Amino acid sequence: NDGTGNAFEILHTANAVTFLIDKNGTNLGLDIDQDVTNSNWGTGGFRYVGTSNVSDAATYTKSASIFTITSDVSETSGTITDSAIVLDINQSHADATGNVVDVDCNGTGKCAFFDHDDTGTNPSVDIDRDGNNAAAIAGLKVDVVNAGAGAAYAAIFTAGLVGIGTSTPDTTLDVVGTISGSTIYTPTSLRSSGALTWE
Repeated sequence: NDGTGNAFEILHTANAVTFLIDKNGTNLGLDIDQDVTNSNWGTGGFRYVGTSNVSDAATYTKSASIFTITSDVSETSGTITDSAIVLDINQSHADATGNVVDVDCNGTGKCAFFDHDDTGTNPSVDIDRDGNNAAAIAGLKVDVVNAGAGAAYAAIFTAGLVGIGTSTPDTTLDVVGTISGSTIYTPTSLRSSGALTWE
């Protein structure tokens, strides 16, 4: 397609699956290869817009997932080693300045939710940030602002131990290194396995 119109378009108004791929084999079920040779890059190789238009006074409930990716293996005999990445996003352009993943949510629900249940020891979220810059870099940045009267919490840990400089914390907050601050408030006690310095 060398024009500006849609190369493939489906208009579906029925209450059923719009597009179904049932694949058996080793090749891809859907392969989108977008080659751009001009200055107009368009909107990307894949775009999905789910729009709800309610024009009457009735009440509707929208609860289905807009986009679902499921990886499952049914093991009836033998041994299956499943090390596949369910979703792999790769930005290989070294000079790219855009966000690799951009989540913009305006509702009252969570912008991201991780429910990780297994018997392994891997973390639910692992951030590996390698940099070679003259300026400072960060692995995680949190900016929380509440314009209302309520508090703005940057992070809430309801259970578990937090380790800084250690991967095996023994207390609620275990810091291997130096802690500094203009005010340190301890309502019960202040202890250190090393030295306490007041300046």
